Amino acid sequence: MNKKEVVKAIMTKMEPEMSRFGFKKSFGRHWFIKQQDKYFKGYYRLIAYDGLNPGTRDVGIRIEPHVCLQNIEIEKVCEEISSRGLELNSLYTIGNSIAEIIANPTGEYLSRNNELKIFFDELNPDATANALLKYFEGVALPYIERFANWQSLDEIFNTNLDKSSVHCWLYPERHIRGIIIAKMLGKSNTSELIRLHTKGMERVTNEQYIVEFERLLKIVDRIPVII
Repeated sequence: MNKKEVVKAIMTKMEPEMSRFGFKKSFGRHWFIKQQDKYFKGYYRLIAYDGLNPGTRDVGIRIEPHVCLQNIEIEKVCEEISSRGLELNSLYTIGNSIAEIIANPTGEYLSRNNELKIFFDELNPDATANALLKYFEGVALPYIERFANWQSLDEIFNTNLDKSSVHCWLYPERHIRGIIIAKMLGKSNTSELIRLHTKGMERVTNEQYIVEFERLLKIVDRIPVII
């Protein structure tokens, strides 16, 4: 079986339990998705890699689960300013692999390159599916329920800007979304946050992000207050 077939087989095994929590499968995207409310969507995504199975010493297919949240209103703005032609259904607001979330419980991104090393067992696919369901119920679902709100996003994107976040580890994306969130929340210190995020962008060298940030500043005054 190739990686695509493996993920499909695992998702088929997981579907009855995932549907119990209201999550629907998307074979094409390799994720389960749920609309939390009118603003938030939660994702449990399975990414397959080739890797050396430490248990068998053979090359196998490793499945790394990820948890993501999309705030639809924030990502509509990110879609508008994208210099890479990114579409709304490919954008998420926060998230990371389950292994990285577990390894960084405070939210500061101190430990990196962590893996769960869940390998597909063709003779016992239920074991693989059950392991992934365990991490969904124990980590991904609580993550989605905890962070699917505007206050949590504001804390992630607009506080402790000098520290890396496991939830959004790319600094330019954090600066861009931080400004959008401040505007949508109508924060009293929005001007100061724009100044801080603009200063943070001075260290960014990726031209694509620089273009997107410039586009954001041109439309920032027409971003509506949502909350």
